Amino acid sequence: MTVTKSALTITSLATAMLFGGGIYLFLNLGSIAQNLAEDYASRTLGVDVTIGRMDISLQNRTIDVANLKIDNPEGYSGAHAVTVKAIRIQAGALGKELLEFKDVRVEGTDIYLEIKPGATNLTDIRKNLNESVGANPTQGEQAVKVILDKLFMSGVIHPKVTFMERELEPFSLPPIELSGVGHGQNGVLVGDAIAEIWKVVSR
Repeated sequence: MTVTKSALTITSLATAMLFGGGIYLFLNLGSIAQNLAEDYASRTLGVDVTIGRMDISLQNRTIDVANLKIDNPEGYSGAHAVTVKAIRIQAGALGKELLEFKDVRVEGTDIYLEIKPGATNLTDIRKNLNESVGANPTQGEQAVKVILDKLFMSGVIHPKVTFMERELEPFSLPPIELSGVGHGQNGVLVGDAIAEIWKVVSR
């Protein structure tokens, strides 16, 4: 796995996590895939994750996600740690046990960084990551693994020093590029993939 210019984000997070259920999700589409994506992401990050809309094109093998929101952990003033306007995913192989996301573009990311003595909202989420999500599927299902070939993310950081009650000027997020997640090991669990993305982001 190679990473360049780490800063913060997710969602991508949203990327590997978005389809914890395989091609059968595509056949059901709609709220089933969206609800499952929200569930995987929320359990991995330890905070509520919601998606405004998810559109899936079987013919083009693309997934469009709009208005993804990651809530803040307890103890912070803002409602959200991260919001994302749009995610476009170009999928590769999609099976019940292995999902490949060849290209993920995350745009319109707003990161609401809250700083308090000894911690930030982003690092607090990182401390509580549950990388085992997806390891124990329900009866009749199988553990789903993910390969993320390439992810690119851009956006804006909104810093706030809570103990000084001071908001600083927003600044552009240095572009984040992440590649090779799950390569060489036939994929990683959904929780592992989300956690890898968040670790890069929260640095």
